[in-house]
Amino acid sequence: MKLNIKTNILIDKSYKNLSEEINFKKFKKIVLIVDKKIYQFNYIKKIVSTLKKEIKVKGIFFFEEPHEPTYEYLDKSVNFFRKNNKSLFDAIIVIGGGSTMDFAKGCAILSKNFKSAINYMGFPKNIKDPIPVITIPSTTSTGSEIIYNAVFTSKKMNKKLGINSEKNFPIITFYDPKIIALAPKEIIIYSALATFNRAIESFVFSKGNFLTKEISRHAFDLVRINLPKYLKTKNLEYLKKLQLAGSLSIIALSNSGGGCSGILNYYFSTNFAIPQAKSFSITALEILKFNINNKFHEYKNILQSKKLLEFKKIVKSMENILLSQKKKKSSLNLSSNLNKVNYDLSNKLDMISSRNNIRIKQADLIKLTKKITRYIDEVR
Repeated sequence: MKLNIKTNILIDKSYKNLSEEINFKKFKKIVLIVDKKIYQFNYIKKIVSTLKKEIKVKGIFFFEEPHEPTYEYLDKSVNFFRKNNKSLFDAIIVIGGGSTMDFAKGCAILSKNFKSAINYMGFPKNIKDPIPVITIPSTTSTGSEIIYNAVFTSKKMNKKLGINSEKNFPIITFYDPKIIALAPKEIIIYSALATFNRAIESFVFSKGNFLTKEISRHAFDLVRINLPKYLKTKNLEYLKKLQLAGSLSIIALSNSGGGCSGILNYYFSTNFAIPQAKSFSITALEILKFNINNKFHEYKNILQSKKLLEFKKIVKSMENILLSQKKKKSSLNLSSNLNKVNYDLSNKLDMISSRNNIRIKQADLIKLTKKITRYIDEVR
């Protein structure tokens, strides 16, 4: 099996090393895309200042979408990157989370392809090569820093579907745990739990093989060992390992496939504007618990254990970390929409059940959605 990995991952390197890598490629007109929310931090301003001194930065764009980027926002922004059907830059460096990196990859394509963004939804063919993208992620687990997919939502169509082209792999990603540490505690937790669940799903998914399973197992171990340690000590070495786990889980998932949690996550994040890491970590945990209670024994193999109970204890410890983020009052009150949620998801029951290791019946789905909506309401 050939793993589809095309991004040069820089770990334990300085920004001088990054600048040398970039200058070696002889880019002359680089644009920085920076998430406006994190630019408030002096450390981010220092990074931007360093890059401006070391490489040929010709422009800075601040990403300001509060949630996932939309096709409409992409069209509105693209004139910053091109003029008269000509790209104004020859490379993008992006500093931010998954949404910011997806936006950057969309801009990379539209810098060389001049139709409205919605025309490139899905898997566009016969597109010109996008300008190269270099990623500096501010969160773990999104995977956007090393994959070609870029997720966008269409407000008009009420639909979330990415622009996906293998021409659009980031060429370099630079890991800096000091940036990750700037994120709120709950974001770090959601991201790590999303990695944890993604690793498990890819491990048990039918299209996986020995290599993807070993990658999944390593990502799983990195989270279960290092998330509790980071929360207790705030040591950046543990955070660095969580970041590595995020990339490994994406590599495993993109080369094996995943379960029904992705369908549920898509529904909740699209229809209720819930951050993907939060939505996925909650929905996937509930699916895990459902499968454990129905004696899906293959989970124990990720631990190389003979007992499902050992795996169950680890899942419970991760759930306790999630519940540590409980809040006093819900601002979303998603539980009040439970009838709509049940109706919508019942129409997807066959698809959901077919992607799970244990058959999910209508009554099971109703119980699952009740628990998921309650959790989404209860945690930050």
